[in-house]
Amino acid sequence: MDADHNRCVITLAGEPDAVAEAAILGTGKAMELIDMNEHKGAHPRVGATDVVPFIPVDGITLEDCVALARTWGKRSGSVTGFRFSFMRRQRRGRTA
Repeated sequence: MDADHNRCVITLAGEPDAVAEAAILGTGKAMELIDMNEHKGAHPRVGATDVVPFIPVDGITLEDCVALARTWGKRSGSVTGFRFSFMRRQRRGRTA
């Protein structure tokens, strides 16, 4: 845990559907366990999870990652009851 920011980075790698599912479950668990009223740290925060990027690596395209981000947003929103915003590429479906 980074003491100045009171945050950590978690990296998931694997099959796309499994990574999306793990991100959905992880987001829900973070919201369940992290009390933002008790948060301390220099870095501005928006919530228990503030960034969930899907980055293409071997065997997956940026278009695949955009689709995964949309799936994550829709499913996470239905699980948590919160709305999530998307980076420009995911919002507009653009890949360039």
